[in-house]
Amino acid sequence: MNCRYSGRVFSAFAAGSTEVVGGDLTIMVIGNVAIVEQSKTTATGDLVIPDTYRGCPVTHIETSAFAGCSNLTSVTIPDSVTSIGEYAFWGCRSFTTIIFKGNAPKIGQSVFGGVSYDDSEIIIYSDATGFSQPFGGLFVSVGFRIASTIFDP
Repeated sequence: MNCRYSGRVFSAFAAGSTEVVGGDLTIMVIGNVAIVEQSKTTATGDLVIPDTYRGCPVTHIETSAFAGCSNLTSVTIPDSVTSIGEYAFWGCRSFTTIIFKGNAPKIGQSVFGGVSYDDSEIIIYSDATGFSQPFGGLFVSVGFRIASTIFDP
């Protein structure tokens, strides 16, 4: 099965096909899945990882994909992501919020290394499973934060 995008068939090569998305993310399609390979270290603000890319679910965030993205303040990880590689968010020292929209993915070593443990938190939905306290070294809250209010969807 090939992934489809806007009515065109996008065939992934054996080694995968890579494309820069939205100026900051590089996503690779391999077979029927998409993985986040890397982000430019100049990425800033709030970043939302798409749940699909070219019709394929985004299932993995590569090792060191966001390493050194020191100006990102938050990231939203879709429920399609089932694994996150080692050091994926290493050095994202401006993070305040990491939002998981699904169950806990498998995480690699030091996935949030260099992230401020005092100033950052992970926010999950109330029906999410598999999260420990702490998760990847960060405190886990249930709900969704909008400004200073937390909502449980």
